[in-house]
Amino acid sequence: MIGAARTLPIHRALIAAAVILALAANVVGLATIVIDHRRAFDWDIYLEAARRFPLGTLYDWHAPYFYRYAPQLAPVLALLPWVGLLAWRAAHFVALALLPSRRLALLMLISYPFWFDVNTGNLMVFVLVAAAWAYRGNRVATAAYLALCVLIPRPIMVPLLAWILWQRRAWRVPFIVMALLGVLTAIPTGYLPAWIGSLFQSGANEIGNDFNLSPSRFIGAAWLAIGVPLAAWLTIRGRLGWASMAISPYLLPYYVEMLGLELVGPVGYPLSSATSRSASSIE
Repeated sequence: MIGAARTLPIHRALIAAAVILALAANVVGLATIVIDHRRAFDWDIYLEAARRFPLGTLYDWHAPYFYRYAPQLAPVLALLPWVGLLAWRAAHFVALALLPSRRLALLMLISYPFWFDVNTGNLMVFVLVAAAWAYRGNRVATAAYLALCVLIPRPIMVPLLAWILWQRRAWRVPFIVMALLGVLTAIPTGYLPAWIGSLFQSGANEIGNDFNLSPSRFIGAAWLAIGVPLAAWLTIRGRLGWASMAISPYLLPYYVEMLGLELVGPVGYPLSSATSRSASSIE
């Protein structure tokens, strides 16, 4: 009892130091957005992918161009100029209003990962909205999330996908059908082999990315030997936000938005309880 009492202040001090460090990193990140707010990297990639699709060079990567999504999405991206970058960025804020947790929406609003998402013109916040509602049990969101796992697969999406297929058996066959449709509709584009190859190649390329926030930045692919089993353990325990962080071979800033799953819970699990669970885990 005495030993436990002595370690408690140390534990709290470490947690406090981690929180302070995270807040400081968030402030620094937000400052970089203010300094350099015009570099819509991913928006430019989407437009370039649409241009390259009919040329047969969709997956010919040359920095800063790296397109990893399903090939059948590329022609759809040709519609983005009609939307415009300003409207696309505004849609990110609309997405926050659609999150099932108001606290999560407010945290996202002041977080560097969200603003990095807005700044680069990526679509990670839309994935988070689908993921959060899918975790809550919404059928439309679940179907959308499974479709996103097929069309824009990312390692960080695997823990929730695995959890859904594990806990909600009714979605196993629909997901298999979606995956088959994804492959079949990719075949006529002529890009299927290149797309599959890109999924394995992207991890190696992004580990060295200047924006990589994963431990792999320091120990390389060796992180997977730790991260994958850790993600499996966290998934079994229902800690899908942290599992998403652990499993990815690299973490770009907007990927950290998936940590927001710690503030929501499965169907029948009150959002207030999910928030309390997350809070109690750091006490």
